[in-house]
Amino acid sequence: MQLFNFVRAGCVWRPLALLVSLLFGLNSMAPLKLQAESHLESRATTKSCLWEVSSSQATVFLLGSVHILKHDTYPVSPAAKKALLQSKVVVLEVDLDEIDSFSSQQLLREKGFLHGEILEDTISPKALSLVIEKTEELGLSFDQIRSFKPWLLMVTLTTTKLRKLGFDPIHGVDRYFFDQAKRRNKEILSLESIEYQLDRLDGMSTKTQELVLLQTLEELDVVGEKFDEILMAWSKGEVEALEALLFESFEDFPVVFQRLITDRNKNWMPKIQRFLDQTGTTLVVVGAAHLLGPEGVVQLLKNQGYKVKQL
Repeated sequence: MQLFNFVRAGCVWRPLALLVSLLFGLNSMAPLKLQAESHLESRATTKSCLWEVSSSQATVFLLGSVHILKHDTYPVSPAAKKALLQSKVVVLEVDLDEIDSFSSQQLLREKGFLHGEILEDTISPKALSLVIEKTEELGLSFDQIRSFKPWLLMVTLTTTKLRKLGFDPIHGVDRYFFDQAKRRNKEILSLESIEYQLDRLDGMSTKTQELVLLQTLEELDVVGEKFDEILMAWSKGEVEALEALLFESFEDFPVVFQRLITDRNKNWMPKIQRFLDQTGTTLVVVGAAHLLGPEGVVQLLKNQGYKVKQL
């Protein structure tokens, strides 16, 4: 089932921006078609969304990921490649080998689909009218999506629009590093479960889900333009610009920001600190939104006294 390709997003201007932002916050769930490394390196920039965190005995590299990209647009910087080679352990948000499992597909159906209802029963007439309009524009059948909960529908429509613009979930940065780590026989660990990630979305109130869906529908036509702007800042490691673009969308949705970003950052901190308490080098790859801002993992580690620098 391709729906998992739409779900794993950590986070552009109201909830459409929020949805694009999710693609910087929850992991992508699709296989990556490996690109030629020489091609990837030709796109590298002098700065990237990569930080080095040091303790007296260990180093942790934090790499900000994007989970849906065009096949030739994302750079693997020399610093990120070096971090991979130096690291004995690679840590991602979830176990990517579990994505296509039967249990994961069942979880998606359980948490993302309506049971005993259809979409018409759960959203307002205004939202329903826009859903029908946008699904037709995107070439989707309304019958195919009328059993989706609003959160799954908003992710599906946004990702479908991006795919028509040339973006594809199969080109996720985290998937690239996951595959490279497997090829090099490195230990691979995860920070949380697929079920937990789905719960972060499914646990939003019905009212919040509809509000985000409604504004996503209203701004769907400009998603590509905004996404390009965000990707430019991300690819150059322009942290302040990227933070402003990603976090603007959450101003009207502080509860969503807490569920999708802040709570998860705090949950990860003890796990990341354990790597810093041990000897050796570890690469942690998470959605770029998790590394930014005063409540981002980078700042939280600085607050704990660790030496942190952007590479």
